[in-house]
Amino acid sequence: MSPANYVSASYNPRRFGGEGPEGGYATVYYPGSADPSRASALDLHAGDELPGTDFTLVPAKTFSVKGRVYDAVNSRPGIHSMIFLEPRNAEVRRWTMTSQNFVQNPQGEFELRGVAPGSYYVVAMGTEGEKERRARETIEVSDSDVEGVNLVIGPGMDLKGRIRVEGNAALDPSVLNIWLQSREEQMYFGSSRPSIKSDGSFVISNVADDDYQFEMWGLPEDFYLKAVRLGGSDVLGLDLSVSRKQPPGAIEVVLSPNGGRIDGRVLKEDKPFSGATVVLVPEEGRRKEERLYKSTSTDQDGQFSLRGITPGDYTLYAWETVEHGAFMDPEFLRPYKDRGKPLHVDEGSKLNSQVDLIPANEPAGP
Repeated sequence: MSPANYVSASYNPRRFGGEGPEGGYATVYYPGSADPSRASALDLHAGDELPGTDFTLVPAKTFSVKGRVYDAVNSRPGIHSMIFLEPRNAEVRRWTMTSQNFVQNPQGEFELRGVAPGSYYVVAMGTEGEKERRARETIEVSDSDVEGVNLVIGPGMDLKGRIRVEGNAALDPSVLNIWLQSREEQMYFGSSRPSIKSDGSFVISNVADDDYQFEMWGLPEDFYLKAVRLGGSDVLGLDLSVSRKQPPGAIEVVLSPNGGRIDGRVLKEDKPFSGATVVLVPEEGRRKEERLYKSTSTDQDGQFSLRGITPGDYTLYAWETVEHGAFMDPEFLRPYKDRGKPLHVDEGSKLNSQVDLIPANEPAGP
């Protein structure tokens, strides 16, 4: 089974500033709604054909979004900046098309045409060398053009932090990768990933005002990210808010070498199965935290091992075939709700588990 697929149809010759008739056509989402939140996902496998997926485009009134971009870093109009218009609904934003344009007006003025009614972010991005800077404003498009949007691209903040390892475990910080992922926007516009010094200190530079999720990769196999403290509070899995008006202070990253471990075996008809994909999926409330997922393959004896697991509740699955990352999609997992094995992992725990294979030719279920 593939990840959830969404299909929409639209036609608007004015979307990217081209000439065309007034108005446009409302985007239609399968199976026939103009409301993207009511779109239905399609279950498609490689080579599948789905006949009868017809759309009827209905003429609709569309509007323009006009404004000006100013580059406060260089004290000049934001000519050559890129403008993005994105839906504010995070679930819709994951798979809808993003309107965009470049500012070519000498005064930094811009216009995005053919905008359907809705709630949006208007984002301006400017670059200087390897640095990217951005500004963002929220708008509502209802029954008229939106004018007077002012975007000021300013310098981002430098966030300082330090990594602390519990106990006496040895760790080379240079092998780690850390960055901040915007909670609201599809793309991260900011500095490159920071280098981490031997004492665990780091600086994340050029961070724009926004709410972020702290991300870290490259931990040794028994380590896990235990806490991200800011101002005395643990913000791991929560919003790390950055604002130039209220600087957030230093970040303390706490790592533990005592991640949980699961060893086990995958069976097909009571026999060990080699080459299965074993996936540990976190509980529903934490499935947006990619760092919590663990996956591996079984060896020639059907054996597997998962290490460095963050304490918590999980479900263990074993597929004969599964597309990479498909298990992070709630729509993909829903039919397999009863095919996994629930497990609770404590810090430093070592579990043994046997799990039945989900065959490649097995129907996913309702």
